[in-house]
Amino acid sequence: MAGFIGEYEVKLDDKGRFVLPAGIKKQLEPTDHDTFVVNRGFEQQLNLYTMKEWENLMNRVTKKVNQFTEEGRRLLRQFRNGAVPVSIDSSGRLLLPQNLMQYAGIKKELTVVGAFDRVELWDRSKYEQEMKEGLAEFSMLAEKLLGNLGEEDGQ
Repeated sequence: MAGFIGEYEVKLDDKGRFVLPAGIKKQLEPTDHDTFVVNRGFEQQLNLYTMKEWENLMNRVTKKVNQFTEEGRRLLRQFRNGAVPVSIDSSGRLLLPQNLMQYAGIKKELTVVGAFDRVELWDRSKYEQEMKEGLAEFSMLAEKLLGNLGEEDGQ
């Protein structure tokens, strides 16, 4: 898979369920349609991973982080605690756990964003604010982090 792309606006029902947008479903591998993992993101959003991608990520993270140090344990605890498997129900909806919705400030309106290896779930107003605030730094960050991209490719 090349990675998730796209930005979609959806509404949650009273129980915290939403329909995964068709644009995201089309990007899933056939084996990845049933079970996902949702966890806390770094910018108070939620991350939705396919089960296969979550397992790959956990393998990479646990190999890289030394769990015999306090910092390592803290990082692992914050990252994986709160991660919950979620499944699409018979009506094609995913149920977000209340504690994770509270963490992300998600109420009724959700922005679903393809973010390469995962899908980010944002409260719509928080996402709009994040995009507006980040716009000022976008060019600077691109230059700083990707400015030598052409050089590495021999261009």
